[in-house]
Amino acid sequence: MSNEKRRIEKVVLNEYVGEIFKGNAFIYLVSYKGLSVAAMNDLRAKLYEIDARVLILKNTFIKLGLAAAEIELPEDFSLTGDTAIVYGEAVDPCPAAKALKAYSKENEELSFKGGVVEGKFQTATGVEELADLPPKEVLLSQLLGVMKAPGTKLVRVLSNRKSSLVWVLENLANKLENK
Repeated sequence: MSNEKRRIEKVVLNEYVGEIFKGNAFIYLVSYKGLSVAAMNDLRAKLYEIDARVLILKNTFIKLGLAAAEIELPEDFSLTGDTAIVYGEAVDPCPAAKALKAYSKENEELSFKGGVVEGKFQTATGVEELADLPPKEVLLSQLLGVMKAPGTKLVRVLSNRKSSLVWVLENLANKLENK
């Protein structure tokens, strides 16, 4: 294969990886060193069920993809060793993180290196914390409950006979009559 053809292939691959990093809601960087082919295929199948994909790339292309998406890496982050990216277009990045964390418990060879969620870089710890979050629907319902609570309490207070304005006025009138 000529050098010119290799160069064109690298340019095309670089553009492809850049589009992956720009066009997906989440991207997790995972180490898979020591994971068998059968285990990797099993992981791919589990992630495919939740609309996530796995792609094994050279670290150079991952760095170029991060740069193309204008994602800044922390100074202390080093991308070394075997790296696969897990990515998806889903709005909720938690199911893929949960699936990876569960799979890493079964297969110790798989571990988080970091990730990109909504255009922001996350450390391995940050991605694991994301995996521990409840699903987005549960978080939204909890938020709604918190936002609704003050109004509910106010209605309870106002509907309570002892704290109603009429009861307060009656007591005030009785005190004034007794004096």
